Amino acid sequence: MVEVKPKIIVPARTRIKLQDANFWLLDGLEEAARVSYQSFGNKTDDGESAKKLLGNCKKNGHFSVFEHESLTLNLIVDRGVSMELLRHRIASYTHESTRYVKYDKSDMEFMKMIEFNPVKTPTPEEQKAIDVLHDLWVEGCEHSEKTYCKMMERLGYYKTEKLLKLGPPETARSVLNNSLKSEMVITRNIRNAIEFFMQRCDKHAHPHMKEIAIPMMKMFQSYVPVLFDDIPYDEDFYEQYIGDWHNYIEYK
Repeated sequence: MVEVKPKIIVPARTRIKLQDANFWLLDGLEEAARVSYQSFGNKTDDGESAKKLLGNCKKNGHFSVFEHESLTLNLIVDRGVSMELLRHRIASYTHESTRYVKYDKSDMEFMKMIEFNPVKTPTPEEQKAIDVLHDLWVEGCEHSEKTYCKMMERLGYYKTEKLLKLGPPETARSVLNNSLKSEMVITRNIRNAIEFFMQRCDKHAHPHMKEIAIPMMKMFQSYVPVLFDDIPYDEDFYEQYIGDWHNYIEYK
């Protein structure tokens, strides 16, 4: 088995939007907001009018305005996190399919649990407990991988010669565990992104979800602070397990 870390992949079109947010994001949102007020004459070319107006919309809870622009990301997460992401139903998703993908030992990857890799150095007692849990996790993943491969072999999918297949490849997927690496494309509007971060960056959110949500939020915040600068997050978790959000970002 191969252990991997979660990753946020920023497509070129999204990077362009973020780098020139005044034009690609704020301008469109401001145009939508000014329909309500019929105040198009107050718009300025430097983006300052957009920041002021959108800040007021956020402050007063006028969030429908933020549904008129969206962003797309590719995420590398585990199956468990991917299922939690799908609960945010307003967004659009395309998900790696365990029905159509036929894995084998050479490409089966499992998402390493963040609890096994804290940024802050643990005490000897904590490290001992981490090592025990990690060994148990590896044992479980290897058993899942081995059983899946055995089932695929029996189903006839690893044979080079023609063979009567006993069933579709998804017959074997039921033994794959939640740590299996999964890629998905997510497109969500700005309102949905704000609401997602409010829920999933919170200290009560699941650690594996916070591991992907907080770096994502901080990346957006660095480009478009007017939209994301007031979102609270679990700072203790960030310092202990994440350390630097840049380590989770990859640009296409």
